[in-house]
Amino acid sequence: MHLRLETRLACSAEAAWAAEQEVSLLNRLSAPFLVFHGAAGTSLPDFWTEGGTVVVESRLFGWLALGRQQIFVAKVDAATRTIRTRESGTWIRRWDHSVAIAEAGASASRYIDDIDFDAGFLGPLLWPLAWAFYRYRQWRRHAMTRRSSH
Repeated sequence: MHLRLETRLACSAEAAWAAEQEVSLLNRLSAPFLVFHGAAGTSLPDFWTEGGTVVVESRLFGWLALGRQQIFVAKVDAATRTIRTRESGTWIRRWDHSVAIAEAGASASRYIDDIDFDAGFLGPLLWPLAWAFYRYRQWRRHAMTRRSSH
């Protein structure tokens, strides 16, 4: 199944890209719906590193355990401002996620999520939830840049 969402940010592509490389942005955008922790007591890294693997445990609303997810960082490309991950986990066989930051003027940028996933028979149920989750993340990202630009 495929999902692609895009939103405009009130900051330069360079500023958006700098923030995107920080792993802490994952929880700042996803909470309170999903909260991610390093699996088995490990801590999350500071930055996404190409070739690295991060194993997380996710919790719905911070308390309902949803299982583990393995995130392999396939590409961190500063030239195209793109991070590509290949993920799998308790409920998802394959989750290929690409985040791109594109220029949209001197003090604006576009934030693009492109997801291709296989969740087996859960796919048709997961697609609308994924759409809502990523739309929420994009709304949060947009709101964060609006607050910092004022």
